[in-house]
Amino acid sequence: MNRLVSVPRTGLIILTFLLAGCAGLNLPGYIQSEHPYKRVYYGDFKVVLGEVKTALNQEGWQVVKEVDPLLYERNPLLSEGSQDHVLIFTNVRKFQRVVYSQVQQLNVYVNRVDEGVEVDVRYRSVKNFYVVRTSAYRSDKLVKRLLDRIEQRLLSRK
Repeated sequence: MNRLVSVPRTGLIILTFLLAGCAGLNLPGYIQSEHPYKRVYYGDFKVVLGEVKTALNQEGWQVVKEVDPLLYERNPLLSEGSQDHVLIFTNVRKFQRVVYSQVQQLNVYVNRVDEGVEVDVRYRSVKNFYVVRTSAYRSDKLVKRLLDRIEQRLLSRK
């Protein structure tokens, strides 16, 4: 006799939600300027850029790639090519919790401005609660710690 194994309907529904929650969360590499954190540092562009990369690494973020921000954003001041600028993409951090999974990513936009070098940090987090996905563009504590670390590294160079 060929009999199919009967799975209770509630068990099938629970299994479906669990499998849906295991699906990967993909974040795009570019994070729009929903809630940027900006700070201006005084110093040479290359020195500040080096300290930004070092601070990212010390905070556990790996630089995945560096691109020209003009590929993603339109800025008439940058199109002249007279200023130094770079957009840094970091790795995606993944966390698995009992009730949800979460991924986080940073973009760091380093741009020479009149009075120094502006560092614009953009954060994005996506939480997957098996049925609902939520996005957040704020992490005040995380970004403040990163910007403070950059500042301390620049001050220690003097």
